[in-house]
Amino acid sequence: MATTEGALVASTTRGCKALSLGGGVSTEIIGDGMSRAPVLHSPSIRVSQQIKQFIENNFHLFKASFESTSRFAKLQSITTHIAGRKLFLRFKCTTGDAMGMNMVGKGVEKALNIITEQFPETHVIALSGNVCTDKKPSAINWSEHFFTVHPTHGLKEKPIIIKKEVRAISRG
Repeated sequence: MATTEGALVASTTRGCKALSLGGGVSTEIIGDGMSRAPVLHSPSIRVSQQIKQFIENNFHLFKASFESTSRFAKLQSITTHIAGRKLFLRFKCTTGDAMGMNMVGKGVEKALNIITEQFPETHVIALSGNVCTDKKPSAINWSEHFFTVHPTHGLKEKPIIIKKEVRAISRG
């Protein structure tokens, strides 16, 4: 863990120790991806719909543009959410072994140029809009199977370890 936040390191260490004393944890990864979700402003809902259709029909252009910015970033999908003249795009990609948020931002920015060239009356409001959940748990990530890890067993049966090592009380 690369941090200088002492409380975070201490808390993580206690949690890892408790998991180890409890016999470890097995997990299954059912989805892996990094997302960036820019928001655009178009002149009308009709143009928003046209952009959505353009993206769906020309994904290969966006993929090539995005992937031209990195050897490691691979664009998997783009989903669109229209809210009137606002268009929220959600780019899902993989970034190899890197966390890759800067890599993804660079690729998304280049891919957005395709939209602003095709639809010059549309402009990017922000590289990170309301459906971007950078470093935060979110139901949209679970429902779209982004990076999702499910423990197959854990400390539920060992409340004494939780109380002693994590300094918390198990309820359930």
